[in-house]
Amino acid sequence: MKCVNGMRAAAAVAAALVVSTAAQASLIGDSVNGRLNSPIWGDVPQAFSPAAVTVGAGVEFNGRWRFAPWAASTETWDISVDIGASSVRVSAYENTPATNNVYAYNTVLFQIVLSGLDLGQPISAVQLSSGIGHVGDPNAGWSTVDWAFTADSLTLSFYNLPFGSANNPPNGGEWVFDLNPQTQGGGTGSTPTTGQVPEPAALSLAVLALAGAGLAGARRRRG
Repeated sequence: MKCVNGMRAAAAVAAALVVSTAAQASLIGDSVNGRLNSPIWGDVPQAFSPAAVTVGAGVEFNGRWRFAPWAASTETWDISVDIGASSVRVSAYENTPATNNVYAYNTVLFQIVLSGLDLGQPISAVQLSSGIGHVGDPNAGWSTVDWAFTADSLTLSFYNLPFGSANNPPNGGEWVFDLNPQTQGGGTGSTPTTGQVPEPAALSLAVLALAGAGLAGARRRRG
């Protein structure tokens, strides 16, 4: 009877760990902080407010950036961030007639910083899965966006923005970044993958394997 109870307990623990791991592998329900910066080429007439939100359906953060290399410039862009279960979608669209096409820059136009991104495991890779990676000549273009990350944060640095016809909005675009993508490769920017940890599915299999080993040991002791 003790062996049977032990087997049941081991199975229950394994099942609970699998369910817990699967439930945590999403950003939905997380409390995430967002910040919009413009250190060189402009200012932020509308910051992300509130700066902390609970991830759910729809856009989490809205802000506005002003391209202001000259004090008289009134060129502004609407910035929004929509966080999904394991991805971040950013849109940047001009809402005023263009005075300059915003490309050919080597310094940061604006940055988006997100923290509190809890996927149930550390962020180990980020991949640009959708959106324009370069503007200008395809063979010698300028990078649009680059990114850096920690275990629970993501910093997106925009250097250039795509444009439509000159002086006629909407200029801009959308970008989707996958966090801990199942299939890595492609995209533009830095995608360091060192220090990766097992994906939830792999971790679940490992838990089940350990539970199976424990049950086999219990059977041997019983025999």
